[in-house]
Amino acid sequence: MQGQPLVVFLFGPTATGKTRAALYLAERLPCDLISVDSVQVYRGFDIGAAKPAREILQNFPHHLMNIREPADIYSVADFYQDAVSVIRQSLQRKRIPVLVGGSMMYFSMLERGLATLPPANEALRVRIQNVARRYGWSYWHRYLLDRDPQTAVTLAPKDRQRLQRAVEVWLQTGKSLYHLHQQQGQQEQQRSVHSGILTLLARTMPGVRLMKAGLAITDKPLHKQALRQRWLAMLGSGLLQEVDAMYHRPDLNAALPAVRSVGYWQVWQYIQGCLSYPQMLSEGLIANRRLAKHQMTWLRSWREVQLFYPQQQEDYCAAMYHAIRRRYTG
Repeated sequence: MQGQPLVVFLFGPTATGKTRAALYLAERLPCDLISVDSVQVYRGFDIGAAKPAREILQNFPHHLMNIREPADIYSVADFYQDAVSVIRQSLQRKRIPVLVGGSMMYFSMLERGLATLPPANEALRVRIQNVARRYGWSYWHRYLLDRDPQTAVTLAPKDRQRLQRAVEVWLQTGKSLYHLHQQQGQQEQQRSVHSGILTLLARTMPGVRLMKAGLAITDKPLHKQALRQRWLAMLGSGLLQEVDAMYHRPDLNAALPAVRSVGYWQVWQYIQGCLSYPQMLSEGLIANRRLAKHQMTWLRSWREVQLFYPQQQEDYCAAMYHAIRRRYTG
């Protein structure tokens, strides 16, 4: 199959069937699958990150999966650089790069490009952390709600890494992180050019297009049930043992972003003795629901997204396949 250069974003809330759709496409289209997930990049973070089984990955490799040790910090900028490289190589091979995952900020930065933000300030970061140690990260979340509500509402009160960066930007510039990203988007629109990845690719690959395929929730109670079943299945598949092995590694600690990710952090706290088993079950489910809500909020805010509805369409994978094929060959 030959077609025009096409990049596909396949995204949506957790537990909506993104992996199933990606594998369906990989069986039928000349595509390369690229993981867009801030946890799947880490080796050993398998069950809680919902990575496909090893035999599936052997048949359908996912780029940008298992590329870092969990003690490493993998930033949005790191992802941006890695993804651009893989996308360019895929297009050069006359294939369709399909980026699949739920890290919506990664998708956003890839489409828009990296915002011009102040560099990290280590002294300021230490001050922020000292306040958080004394009063908790909820203190900084309330601080942002008063000063930068547009950013604050997209962050969980326990999302230490992103809260820290948002507060750091505010204290350095007196401007909202949300405002800075919006400002960049407006400047790009005024220049009447594509942003982010398309701008970079267009220099050597004229005519490259972007298709955004989103999986949407239509039945919230049904999705809550799916989240619960998924969470219990992870625990039944060995998540406790996976996290216990991490807990006893000398190079890992509770401050690392990978450890504090949804699911892993709740089990880590249980092993540490900070949560009982019932509390861990409840907190993990709440964290997954909060993540899905956050992802759905991002999805609604995006423009030019073709939506698919797994809860209503039994053949949503086939519908997505035909939509992508039309864009590729047309």
